[in-house]
Amino acid sequence: MDDKLVRLITCLAKQEDVSTSTLSESLCVSERTVRAYIKRAKELLEGIAEITTIKGQGYHLEVLNAELLDCWLNKEDQLPQTSNERVAYILDDLLNRSDWVTVDELSEILYVSRKTISADLKQVEDFLAKFNLRIMRKSHYGIQIEGTEFNKRLCLASLVTDEEYSSSCHATVENNQLIADVTKLVVECIEYHGVSLNDFAIRNLVVHIVVAINRIKKQRYIAGQEDSLKRIQCSFEYTVAQKLVNRLSSEFDVEFPQTEVAYIAIHLASKKMFKDISESPNLVITDDVFAVTRQMIDLVWSSFRFDFRNDLELHMSLARHIVPLSVRLHYNLQIENPLLTDIQHRMPLAYLMAMESSTILAKEYEATLSEHEVAYLALAFALALERKRTELPKKNVLCVCATGLGTSKILGIRIKEEFGPYVGSISTCNLSQISTIDFLHIDYVFSTVEIESSLPVPVCYSGFLLDDINKDQVVKDLLRRDERAEFAKHFSEHLFFPHLAYRSKAEVLNFLVSQLCNIERSNISVSEDEFRALVFDRETLAMTAFGNLVALPHPSRPVSERTCVAVGLLDNPIDWDGHDVAAVFLISVSCSEDEKTRLFNKNMASLLMDKEAICSLVKHQSFSDFVDQITLSGDGLRKRGE
Repeated sequence: MDDKLVRLITCLAKQEDVSTSTLSESLCVSERTVRAYIKRAKELLEGIAEITTIKGQGYHLEVLNAELLDCWLNKEDQLPQTSNERVAYILDDLLNRSDWVTVDELSEILYVSRKTISADLKQVEDFLAKFNLRIMRKSHYGIQIEGTEFNKRLCLASLVTDEEYSSSCHATVENNQLIADVTKLVVECIEYHGVSLNDFAIRNLVVHIVVAINRIKKQRYIAGQEDSLKRIQCSFEYTVAQKLVNRLSSEFDVEFPQTEVAYIAIHLASKKMFKDISESPNLVITDDVFAVTRQMIDLVWSSFRFDFRNDLELHMSLARHIVPLSVRLHYNLQIENPLLTDIQHRMPLAYLMAMESSTILAKEYEATLSEHEVAYLALAFALALERKRTELPKKNVLCVCATGLGTSKILGIRIKEEFGPYVGSISTCNLSQISTIDFLHIDYVFSTVEIESSLPVPVCYSGFLLDDINKDQVVKDLLRRDERAEFAKHFSEHLFFPHLAYRSKAEVLNFLVSQLCNIERSNISVSEDEFRALVFDRETLAMTAFGNLVALPHPSRPVSERTCVAVGLLDNPIDWDGHDVAAVFLISVSCSEDEKTRLFNKNMASLLMDKEAICSLVKHQSFSDFVDQITLSGDGLRKRGE
């Protein structure tokens, strides 16, 4: 806050009446600026103090709440120093003012140049755009925000909770008692009516209610003619909101029109969560919602070859989540997921599935899901994957002993006892028969004797009773060694492009699409133009950047006989829909390969979320190093000797 504005208010607080000329001399600003300060002060001090004009005497300050005024003056004694602080100040100013303000006035108030204010306004406009708001400019008047009251409130609430701007935001006077009182009423009301909200949802709801109270006190109401608000009035949430509003009105002496009740109901509907069906007597899951969940699960099957189509629990989990999610998407409401980073890195495959299936929601509700929303969906897929782990891939084993078939069979029994869930068929032979074995359907060999000949599958040497082997390591190898080799086969040096110098997402995509379609022309079933259209179409539906220097573009539907990947590495990161990207994996997933596609996606997901791996890849940009690492480690790339 401008120290001169604080000085002006302090001056008014200490004197009975102060003239414009006196304030002008005291603050070393023009009388015009004094009048601008007075307008701003009236808005900022609403409910705390009133500034009136006494003819012939000047301005008079009547204190309504001395404690809050002292708190405000102590809080507002710092001039914004950084760009973010100025952006937060300007947003707060424009959202709360009813008149126009010029760039020159903002420049003078914030003690920066007109050029600096103009640069800050670009960031302001970007922030406003997320809420369908814009800056309106009028010659000789200045600027003000154009948009609905509904969207202005969403913007204010977001500004208050945004980590980047909250510390510099003064959208509401900080009143811990008000926040505590509203929180108490909200918790009591939702618990009484059986509405389940997590702590973050409650905090967010309280912020919206506090913003609503402050706006209503300023006679700024949600427009009654907005059709979108009428949709909520017949809902269970509206009943709960009405009961909550009755208590809020009584407690804070604020009158809430029906549209304001609907406003709170919308936020309630957008945030409620149900752990299971027994906790959701008021939850209605329509045929349309179930149709969406089926499409999401079908897409996961098509793209990843993980079959959840008969997983009723996943269907229900997604449906229960989509009911409030659809409200958030319809009204452009934001939600925070405190586990976002953990979910991305600990559940990479589930997160990848959620990202892909979110394209169905993007089409259905004509809105793009945020990373926070995707992460909530990922939890449902993570649980489905956990249930799926009981369906372990089986490996076929050959047992070799020097003492004959009888002992080989006993060894086979021991293997079955130790590794039963992982083992399919068990074949036996003695050492002399090894050359006659067809290894086409053999995954591993267990042998009690040294085998001199070279075999096409891994060999585990063990004692007769398996006492001298590391069971955990064997299990790890059984499940992962061949996966790593198969994963590496999907990458080709012909489709590995280091040190690219492109500066935009479109340039990178066009280059990789052309290279992939040219080299894999016999593998891809559509023309290059069709392939490019499918890739760019997918980009419009949901993000493909991960916030880890990585982007994973791909066609919106499978069009390849076998999975193939074009890797593009940039010397300088580029902007990819708000994320810095230096490693681009353009993937064309197989239409037909089931198990191989499933394993590819599992390993690809782990690689994409491995920050250390991606940093190493970007730094070295070597195909041989890349293949060596993913073949040998199984946990993505590892940092090489640097």
